[in-house]
Amino acid sequence: DAELEQIEAWWRTLEGTSIPLPTILRFLVALPRRREEVMQALWSDYDPKKHTLLLRDTKHPTTPRDELVPVPPDAQAILARMPRTSGRIFPYRGASVSDAFQRAAKMCEIHDVTLHDLRHEGISRLFEAGLNIPEVSLISGHSSWASLKRYTQIQPSHVLEKLKR
Repeated sequence: DAELEQIEAWWRTLEGTSIPLPTILRFLVALPRRREEVMQALWSDYDPKKHTLLLRDTKHPTTPRDELVPVPPDAQAILARMPRTSGRIFPYRGASVSDAFQRAAKMCEIHDVTLHDLRHEGISRLFEAGLNIPEVSLISGHSSWASLKRYTQIQPSHVLEKLKR
């Protein structure tokens, strides 16, 4: 969070930037999906009553598919504050968002970090919140534990804390 706050603070000092980078970064942690899936998401596919988002043509090992994804509360709160200025929730090119993030990280002297690292962080937070593998994969879009586990940083202390509850 400290690094995200540092990047957000630096970004807010810029003038004339059209990309709401702080909002996008927080959303990518709250709903840890692939960058392009989020950048292509449509307001018309978001159901604020059911808290679901239909993501279209998502990545899959064999064929693209549409996925109905539960939107976690932090992501819901972000969406509730956003203006609806376009058909797309985030009407920006994914590469532009990644470039903006890399530039901000460099200016803040935060090294060895990519936009994709936010997906790792978001997935880890879902596990830390107590979600199980099928629940996390429903949000993250991973079709197997083998592909999902590389995103997790489950620690023995987390397991012990959960067992104590």
